Amino acid sequence: MNSEMPVRNPRTGADDYVIHPLTESGIVELAENLRLAQQSWYSAGLAHRCEAVKSWAHALLADADDVVNALATDTGRYLVSAVEVQGLATIVDRWCETAPAMLAEGGERPSATDGIDVRTQLI
Repeated sequence: MNSEMPVRNPRTGADDYVIHPLTESGIVELAENLRLAQQSWYSAGLAHRCEAVKSWAHALLADADDVVNALATDTGRYLVSAVEVQGLATIVDRWCETAPAMLAEGGERPSATDGIDVRTQLI
């Protein structure tokens, strides 16, 4: 396996970054650590998770110009990147408002389409 992967800048066409892929054992270790962290993340509760994500969104917005420039460099799309960053707080707030109902276990509830009910099934 190649020990590095060049990354092409979509705006300039130049290879301006290199990724050093993890080995198979590195991927296994990372996955194990993520599974362990996922348990405490879930156990902390939905309100905690929403506050953490909101905090993260506001930290990104505090450096919005740098984030937009990094996204534009990565994607080659400046205006789309700016719109995405500008809408971040609203998107996060909306998901945090709807998450309790979406994750509630229980009976059926109406969907956005008349005559179709949905039931959450967490797996």
